[in-house]
Amino acid sequence: MSKPIKPGPRFVPTLTEVVNPPRLSASQVPTEPTVDELIEQVQRQVLPKLERRVEQALYRLVGELISQKWSTISADLTKEVNDLIDQRVREALAKQRTE
Repeated sequence: MSKPIKPGPRFVPTLTEVVNPPRLSASQVPTEPTVDELIEQVQRQVLPKLERRVEQALYRLVGELISQKWSTISADLTKEVNDLIDQRVREALAKQRTE
């Protein structure tokens, strides 16, 4: 089974159009950017990435702090529950012996 033939592009540049591109008018001549323009260009490119990385680092830090805090709370609660169970079992056994 043969593949269908794709039609070619509507416009194919000629060699002279590729080699000799249209000339720019004097108003279209690119100028060297100023230092401030370069700084703004770099900031536009870098700041979104930097903000994303700071946000990710903050989420990771908050997650670690919550995890550490939860571990401490969990250990404290486990100790309290175990102490309470121990106390209640001892009280129940002592009560049973006196009866």
